[in-house]
Amino acid sequence: MTILLSLMGGVGVLLIWMGVTHPFVARIGNSRHRVQLRADESEHIQLSPLLDRAFGPLLDSASHALALLLRREDKDRELIIAAGYPPRYRTVYNFYAWKVFIATMLFLVGLFNAIAIGPGFLPVALGLGILGLYLPDFHLRQLIQKRREMIRTEMAFVLHRLAIQVAAGQALPQALEQIALKPGGPFVQELRQVSTDISTGHTLTEALDGFAERASGIDEVRRFVDLLQRAQQLGSPIAEALTSMGRIMQDRVQQDIEARGMAASVQMVLPIGCLILPAIGIVVMGPGIYLAAQYFFLK
Repeated sequence: MTILLSLMGGVGVLLIWMGVTHPFVARIGNSRHRVQLRADESEHIQLSPLLDRAFGPLLDSASHALALLLRREDKDRELIIAAGYPPRYRTVYNFYAWKVFIATMLFLVGLFNAIAIGPGFLPVALGLGILGLYLPDFHLRQLIQKRREMIRTEMAFVLHRLAIQVAAGQALPQALEQIALKPGGPFVQELRQVSTDISTGHTLTEALDGFAERASGIDEVRRFVDLLQRAQQLGSPIAEALTSMGRIMQDRVQQDIEARGMAASVQMVLPIGCLILPAIGIVVMGPGIYLAAQYFFLK
């Protein structure tokens, strides 16, 4: 009963929290502005309008205190950059504010159950608070992994377009600009940022280095940047190299899709065996069991 009450309380608070925050999460209006965000901008917490009005000053102080306590602002800022400045964690202090908020809410859930049930639930309340403190880290790493997969997938199908532009005789900066003008996902957005950096006075090498830094951890991007930089410095043709690289990445994406499909088919066995088959057995055998019970026991 104690576990059931705690689970019900936790689920209730989670649903209330999602209902309060999710519809009002502030988002950046367009992808160009999102890509142009920089870590040197003033970093203030930007929660949903309701949370910002209710807890903004308190969470702002708590996030700065947590930053001093953890002493890992630079590492968390790099993670936020690698995630592409997600709407919920646009700044490192915004990230810390969510850590404080979730940890406090989960601790209060556990504390409420401890008051209602007994002091023996206090260690669980402390554990919920610690869990809430690290849930944003887990979420942020999920966003990083998702963005890296999206960049790899989109990159596999954009390189041949870039190869066509280069093979048609366009200079590399102009070819990148033409690709960036088209709608796309995170890879095209990064190319748009590269084009913007070039137009603001940076060299192509500097703009590509910034791209590699923002996409750290993606080997394909590092090879792509090295290829473009060598071509820019040596003046060597790269259309065939881009086409070959895109073909290899497309094959890799296809292999990943097939592997995930096979893994999903194996994972479906457990829910089918535990949920669907028992229901089918009850529907098929239930009437027979009822009739047999009436015949043998109610006769």
